Parts: sequence; structure tokens; C-alpha cells
Amino acid sequence: MRYSHEHKFILVNNWKCGCSSICAMFDEYCTPCGDRPWTHSTFDQRNNFLTEEFGLKYWQVVHARAKQIKDIFDKKDWEYDKYIKITSTRNPWARIVSLYSFLSARNRWPAWNIPDDHMETFDAFVQKCIHRWMGGPHRWNTYEMNHDDDGKLLVDYVVRLEHLEKDLRPIINKHFPTFNIDYNTKINTSEHKHYSTYYNNDTKSIVGEVFAYDIETWRYKFEDVK
Repeated sequence: MRYSHEHKFILVNNWKCGCSSICAMFDEYCTPCGDRPWTHSTFDQRNNFLTEEFGLKYWQVVHARAKQIKDIFDKKDWEYDKYIKITSTRNPWARIVSLYSFLSARNRWPAWNIPDDHMETFDAFVQKCIHRWMGGPHRWNTYEMNHDDDGKLLVDYVVRLEHLEKDLRPIINKHFPTFNIDYNTKINTSEHKHYSTYYNNDTKSIVGEVFAYDIETWRYKFEDVK
């Protein structure tokens, strides 16, 4: 989550959907992390600021669901409904490859408590990790990120990472016309081959099942370039 009281927006960070890049685009307009912009703050500074501000740790806030953010705002008597809420989504098959590559390149498996046999191959990662995380702190599909427990939509806009400038620019023009946004900003990217080269029929189906809402809502397709 990032937000601005001055400009009245909230960024709901749907993980591995370009959220770090989007936050960086908005950085100069966000409520700062203490006395500095978020992009220039350390993990400890972010953690300390959020602990002082909300009594929560960084990991509890960074990818919080819209429902959790609304609860945070309600406790602070901040009027959630008066903020423009923006989040993002992404082709699910590409998203999982991006996550796997991100974790592998940075050796983040231990920090995520992922056993060795879950990370040996991409197949093992998909088969053993994704369902284990369903319903836990790492929310996978965009429906869970954007709706409350009664099914009420709590965000105003969902932008697609594949069409980020096309989707985001009209929002900026309408609500934040004075903002200077660099749509080419890219943060926390990972290098890998086209996502289709990682999948077999089984793993393709698992991702399709987990992200059924995203696939149906935004008409995502598995593009095979093998």
C-alpha cells in the first residue's frame, strides 16, 4: 500500500503485477515514509514508519488487501471512500514465472519458508507452493485483493500490466492532471524466457484454476510461443 492524503489516492499493491513500478511512478506524490520518499527509504525505515503510523509491520501493509487497507483507514478515521483506489493485474501464467524468477535470482526461498523440495524446479514450485498459499497472507487472485468478504468491490480502477500506460494514463488525466508520470518506470523486474516455455499441461491447468477470476474478467489467454 501507498497513499496520499493531499492527493487522495491509494495504491493497492497486487504483488508481482508491477506494483513496485507503479508505486515508483507515484512516489513524489505519496505521503512520505517519515521524512523521505519511499523509493529512498530502507526496509528498516519503512518498517519503523508503518509501526509508528499503524502499529503494523511492513509485511502486513505492503501487499495488504483493499479490505485490510479500509480497516486501517477506518481505525485512523480516514475516509477511505473519498480516495481514488488503484490496483493492477497481470497475465497469471506470466505472473507466476515472474515470481519464480524473482525468488530464484535473489535466493529468497528461505525468507519465504519454502522447503528445498518445493523450489527444485518450476514444476515443483507450481505444484507444491501455490495451493499451500491460497487463503493465507499472500492473496493470489485479484478478486480477493479487491473485494471484501461480502463481495463488495473496494477499488476504483484495475490496470493491466501488459497495457499499463493505456490503462493508467486516462486515470491520471481525469483525477491527477498535474502529475508527471514516467510510464516507463520499471522496478523489481526479473529476467527469464517467455513464460510459456516453463509450463506443461499440469502446471498450466493449476495456474488456470487458481486465477480463474483474473482469466475470465480480463480475458487472459495462454500464449504459446514454444
